[in-house]
Amino acid sequence: MVANNIPLKLFIINNNGYGIIKQFQELYLNARYEGTIPSKGVTNPDFKKISKAYGINYNEIKNNREIEAVLNKVLKTKKPEFINVLINPSQKIIPKLQFGKPIEDLSPLLTRLEFKKNMIVPVYDLENKNFTEAN
Repeated sequence: MVANNIPLKLFIINNNGYGIIKQFQELYLNARYEGTIPSKGVTNPDFKKISKAYGINYNEIKNNREIEAVLNKVLKTKKPEFINVLINPSQKIIPKLQFGKPIEDLSPLLTRLEFKKNMIVPVYDLENKNFTEAN
């Protein structure tokens, strides 16, 4: 970014942990958080210091009211920008891919009628295995 003077805008959606793994631990492991919360050893680096070390402009969005002002500022520059977007550590990932579902069928699930109406490729019937599986 800096060495090649690429005006890349790098956004970190920062939940101060491993949100998707934490969500998985809630769903499948009775919220037994191992290695996903600060009290269990997870920490983030100081992104502001890292940005400064590389000579990249640092910006932070702490709440919804700051989004427009920060975006207006960073999108006008011709320099690399680092934008640290702070979100609630308990924020769920929605929509979310469920185990065993195809990538286009995210949770929360659409009604099957709505899902099929929006598909541009054939929908495979997973229940009746109306497709060829290659393992």
